[in-house]
Order: sequence, then structure tokens, then C-alpha cells
Amino acid sequence: MEFKKQKMQLEESEEDRKLILKNVELDCIINLEDSETSDLKIFFDKIFEYVIDKEELLEFELEVSTDKVLFKNVAEDLIKQINAEIRDSEQTFSEILQFKTSIQN
Repeated sequence: MEFKKQKMQLEESEEDRKLILKNVELDCIINLEDSETSDLKIFFDKIFEYVIDKEELLEFELEVSTDKVLFKNVAEDLIKQINAEIRDSEQTFSEILQFKTSIQN
């Protein structure tokens, strides 16, 4: 499967000035200052939907719009982990897409 690179923007949210990771194409925001994990679950769900719909894997690159170094390091680690999870799931995604194709025929 092919990988499509997408930007994850590290920035301060406009409404409450919290640091967030944002992906425009998936229409998803991860609040890095909140211990709640529902936004991360939504993000992974949207990755899954994207891969199944577009039939291509994603690889994220960090784009930084803040000078807060600690959060930059956290964001870099999170992006590396997400990319590793996607790479590790490549075979499973391929099997799901094969199944999808077989039931459509």
C-alpha cells in the first residue's frame, strides 16, 4: 500500500489557548493539555476510515507553530508512535481491503 504524507500542526487553539495537534484533512484535533483520551480515539477512528475509504496509508509529519519546546517533544513522540502503529497495521489494513473488495464483487 502507498503512504500519503499529511501534516499534523502543533499550535495553540484560538478559543482557549491550549496546545493542540490538528489535522485539517481528517478534521481532527488532539488536545495535548487534557488527560481525556476521547479525542485520540476519534483520531484513530478517522485514520481507520480514511485508510478504508481512500485505500492508502497515512504518514504524519509535525509542523510546529509554537515555541513551547516540551510540548514539541511530546508531539514528536506522539507522531512517531502513531506512524509506527499505522506501519505495524499495514498487513491488517491490506486484509480488510481485500475483504472489502471481495464482498463488493
